[in-house]
Amino acid sequence: MQNICGRGARLLVRSPLPVGLPVRIDAEDLLLLGDVCYCQQEETQLFSVGVAVAHSISNLRELAALARALRDEPVEVTANESS
Repeated sequence: MQNICGRGARLLVRSPLPVGLPVRIDAEDLLLLGDVCYCQQEETQLFSVGVAVAHSISNLRELAALARALRDEPVEVTANESS
């Protein structure tokens, strides 16, 4: 990933990607979902791809740890007996 901002990301890739293509970007502790908004060939034979980010999830390690903890703990369900 070349850079990222609040609503977009710029990637350098080896093959061109069509505008409008839905993409998923997995970074270290981050997941981005969006659509390709431009694709330009660079002088280095790589392609610069702009992604309009629609959704992002950060702190994936913490989220995975929480999910493991929740699966391992018993869930108590109490019924509300009001009439």
